[in-house]
Amino acid sequence: MRDWKPVTKDEIYVVLALFMLMGIIQKPTLHSYFSKNYILTTTVFGSIISMDRFESICNFIHFDNNDHVGTYQGPSKLFKIYPVLSHLNTKFQSLYLPGQNIAIDESLTLWRGRLSFRQYIPLKYSKFGIKTYELCESSLGYLWSFIIYSGKDTVFQTALISGDKRNSSNCVVTCGAIAGKGPHIVDGQFL
Repeated sequence: MRDWKPVTKDEIYVVLALFMLMGIIQKPTLHSYFSKNYILTTTVFGSIISMDRFESICNFIHFDNNDHVGTYQGPSKLFKIYPVLSHLNTKFQSLYLPGQNIAIDESLTLWRGRLSFRQYIPLKYSKFGIKTYELCESSLGYLWSFIIYSGKDTVFQTALISGDKRNSSNCVVTCGAIAGKGPHIVDGQFL
């Protein structure tokens, strides 16, 4: 990385926006998004940022200072992205108060890359991926809280969810944090 330049705030916004756009415009490989081939071209990607710069930012992106690793209290494998995950959980909970019917379930997000806590669940459509435990409002499907399973050291003691790591039916939801209606909790296996 001899040609490394410090990343600007605008470049971070561009990378995050392109991640969202990649969810809408789906192509088989990262190189396909930046291809100049007439059939594959999606001009917006190459016109905003070069593929080399995009890849180098993606390879080194993290959201916590490495000097804080000694005082870090969260899951060790999620150290570099934990501030973002924590912020998302806080925002999801502050922006919406779920209704009476709440579902708790485990989910598997497709991940084909190398990852020490990648899970294999043969009954899921995407058999390999990142396993999460999710607390969702049933009528809208709003994701209200989540925990990423990062292996045996995953901590399930949060303000809302505690329990055994084997499956979602063993998780216990502390409903005192959900003010008001006295929620009905449904395990996702029975939805």
